[in-house]
Amino acid sequence: MNITLYYCAETRADRIRWLLEELNLPYKLNNIDIFSGEGQNKEYLKIHPYGQVPAIDIDGELTYESGAICNILADRFPEKKLSPVVNSQHRAQYEQWMFFTVASLEPPIFQHLLHTFLLPTELRIPEIAQWNLKSYRRVLITLEKIMKISLNKSQTDQLYLLDIGFSCADIMLGSILFWAPEIVSKYPTLYRYSENLKNRKAYQRTILTYC
Repeated sequence: MNITLYYCAETRADRIRWLLEELNLPYKLNNIDIFSGEGQNKEYLKIHPYGQVPAIDIDGELTYESGAICNILADRFPEKKLSPVVNSQHRAQYEQWMFFTVASLEPPIFQHLLHTFLLPTELRIPEIAQWNLKSYRRVLITLEKIMKISLNKSQTDQLYLLDIGFSCADIMLGSILFWAPEIVSKYPTLYRYSENLKNRKAYQRTILTYC
């Protein structure tokens, strides 16, 4: 299998690189500096029509959108047990978390970060930043309660979204929590969860080789 990941460090593409490391798959890394506008090059737009990352080429088949790529890769290698088999007992919960991360958790923190430091100063709107920070905290409050219940039920110190263990859903959720650790640190169970994920060897291989 030939895999090429179109990548830029400290973006959503980190999710895919982390997953590839967890799967222990060989892959080629093609760095696209989206912050300098490289994503808008005519040739790259043939790969990702919106000029963003990640995009992935698997044996000549192109796919973009990080959640879709994660699902495809995790399901393609069932022996790695990073996604429950379709129609299995835990699949519904897994899908719930996969969609929760991009639909409920990611939007408010991304908008907050956009209007705090990602956008040029003249384009930032403080009211948008503050409103989305409050929204993000509301999501974290409920998520903290859910994770605390899961931890109390767990027979080990390891805390994951599914009681069958680490899965791609943890990659999706963890990668978002990593964006603003100073906020997550106010929620003890979530912070412990995110720190445990950061210590995984596959994640360490991802960040230690940032380009």
